Amino acid sequence: MKTPALALAGLVLLAAPASAERLDPRLVPATARFLVHIDVEGLKRTELWTGLLALAAASEEDLLTWMAVLEAETTMDPRRDLQSVTLFGSHPDPEHLVVLVAGNERLDGLVARLEKEPSHRLLDMEGVSLHQVDADGQSLVGFPEERGEGRLFLGSYDPGELLRAVRVLRGRDPSLARAGEAPLPSTPREGSFLFLSATGQLPGLDEIGPESVMLGHAKSIALELGEANGVLDARLSVTVKSEEMARNASEVIQGLAALGRLAVGAGEEDMKPLADLLDRLRFGRSGDVVTVGLSFETKALLGLAQGHVAIKAKRDA
Repeated sequence: MKTPALALAGLVLLAAPASAERLDPRLVPATARFLVHIDVEGLKRTELWTGLLALAAASEEDLLTWMAVLEAETTMDPRRDLQSVTLFGSHPDPEHLVVLVAGNERLDGLVARLEKEPSHRLLDMEGVSLHQVDADGQSLVGFPEERGEGRLFLGSYDPGELLRAVRVLRGRDPSLARAGEAPLPSTPREGSFLFLSATGQLPGLDEIGPESVMLGHAKSIALELGEANGVLDARLSVTVKSEEMARNASEVIQGLAALGRLAVGAGEEDMKPLADLLDRLRFGRSGDVVTVGLSFETKALLGLAQGHVAIKAKRDA
């Protein structure tokens, strides 16, 4: 049986509110320096979503089984009842992140499921009542919030971070929307169903090779993924410390892409899809911002994924 902690992690992996599906910076603390938002309603309208569910069924993965178990235990079906999932924190450390799930009234089932846990107890912090359970050697805290006919549910392993998020919901602490010159990007383009942003030097990025000229010294990073008319569009935007650094970084990554095309072009037949991806890269620069874009037909991408699943099934047989 899935624990509440694993259930919350599963919701995040499906990644896997003013209108609840859109990212609402009023719900995110101004202290956030890492943010992932999944517009589940938007994702469900894409060919990618339909294809991924078909792949999950064909490959007999645990995802569909997990969703069935989750519905049996909570009455909530992520495919029907979720609107968005947002993950945020002052540092990208899983133990201190807060997950905010937006959906309909069936999210009440998450609270009911927590209350059935033998370790369930209520934790009072500054007059706020948090649900707390022990799971996998850690304590998980959760907080439900009604918004008219909709519901929000916040969960975290860090009570202090969760309390900060609740204070933002109630207007007691500033949100990203009230942060003025907030360094964390929080405005996805229309049609993006996945949005990731971070500010500051992220751990490990300065050790990954020449491309760290851009990533290792970034002031902020934003990654978006959307789909329109059967075409997936990805866009990475990196704000660096100066226009000169942006110019140098742009030249470096374009040179790396050119070298990559040469390398895969001289490779085996099965390298052609990678060569095609490299040919589709788009580069741009404006002031201290460097952008890299990529568009790809959803059906073609799903075809590559289906081929991988078929190869894996043959190897495992």
